[in-house]
Amino acid sequence: LLNRAGRIVWIRDKAVVVRDEAGQPLFLQGVMVDVTERQQAEETLQLQSTALQAAENGMVITDREGHIIWANPAFTKLTGFELSEVIGKNPRVLKSGQHDKAFYQKLWQTVLSGQVWQGEMVNKRKDGCLYTEEMTITPMRNAAGEISHFIAIKQDITERSEERRVGKECRSR
Repeated sequence: LLNRAGRIVWIRDKAVVVRDEAGQPLFLQGVMVDVTERQQAEETLQLQSTALQAAENGMVITDREGHIIWANPAFTKLTGFELSEVIGKNPRVLKSGQHDKAFYQKLWQTVLSGQVWQGEMVNKRKDGCLYTEEMTITPMRNAAGEISHFIAIKQDITERSEERRVGKECRSR
């Protein structure tokens, strides 16, 4: 539908036929509701969802306690784990043993304080091969402003990682 300004608007309508005593239609009575904002929000969500699924960087979303609630196909490609294998699990399923306790404590201290953590990490794929990834973990806040989730964006940098040639033997298999 075009509004007075000539812009397209999405309308949801519901109407009933009002009839006279003989059952003959007299007129339509109804309500029209402008649902343009809702339609635009749905289209935006669909676009965002498609972009997240298509992204080349691995992405994983956890709850505040670190349980995985979503990961994109690039995460599966990077780690070898299907989403169904990691839902509800902690990303420590990727832990390589290459980092000490203090490394992880600093990471958690950073994100729980509401700050973004960025760094390199050596992790382990499902097949046991090690790889180096560059990762950014961003805290996500709910409507009350409390940290409710974390989103991690991961990129395999094994090939360009000069100081650690971790995973080279796995890639040649």
